[in-house]
Amino acid sequence: MRVCGLRNVPTKFGFRSARGVMLLGLALISAFACVPMRSQERPSTSSGVVQSSELGRENLSRVAASAADIKAVLLKDTGLLVELKRWVAKDATGHGQIISDGDLTDDAIFDRLETDTQFRSVATLLVQKYGYLVPS
Repeated sequence: MRVCGLRNVPTKFGFRSARGVMLLGLALISAFACVPMRSQERPSTSSGVVQSSELGRENLSRVAASAADIKAVLLKDTGLLVELKRWVAKDATGHGQIISDGDLTDDAIFDRLETDTQFRSVATLLVQKYGYLVPS
């Protein structure tokens, strides 16, 4: 009998035909199919927080410093304020929006810090990236 192009397998493996090899292969495949694979596990950070879940992303997007603390840093280092404005422009572009000059004024940025928690979270991450408002 010819299966998958094989005729006979040497007898030192204990099989007389390709059919025996196929049965062993199927047995091995079915045995390993029940073993969870590491690549199927959900990714997590060293702190154990699962990053891939929608709930995790939603909750982390609300973690932010106070608007007053961020404003103090931005006033101290105006380069960070410019970097935050650059982020606003990129975010608007990513959402297909055109921003006006009024959206990029210092007052507009500070107002948005007061009212938009997710924006404040982005601003917090930005200032932390440059060494401000980090735990000591």
